Amino acid sequence: MTALINHRHEAFAQGLALGKPQTTAYIDAGYAANGAQPNSARLILNDMVSARLKELQSQNRARNEQDLDTMIAHLERARGSAMALGQSSAAVQAIMAKAKLLGFI
Repeated sequence: MTALINHRHEAFAQGLALGKPQTTAYIDAGYAANGAQPNSARLILNDMVSARLKELQSQNRARNEQDLDTMIAHLERARGSAMALGQSSAAVQAIMAKAKLLGFI
């Protein structure tokens, strides 16, 4: 799916995908603040808007997973280098950083 034809619908979906609250995304998309609460709730039920939001969230998830994999690979290289140099403290720090990224800590 590509960007929505209605630019305000697209801006609303983009705002939600960035984690903005529903009413904030609605107002930032160019809609009036008056009645933002019920109107934003109605707009999110629009099939095209909800499909676009799911697509944007999926893209964000994939991007974040790639970033996480890259960071973990860097930390693993740093851990290996630290171990090769006999710097156990640095190796432990790299292990702890990996554990935090992976949600173990």
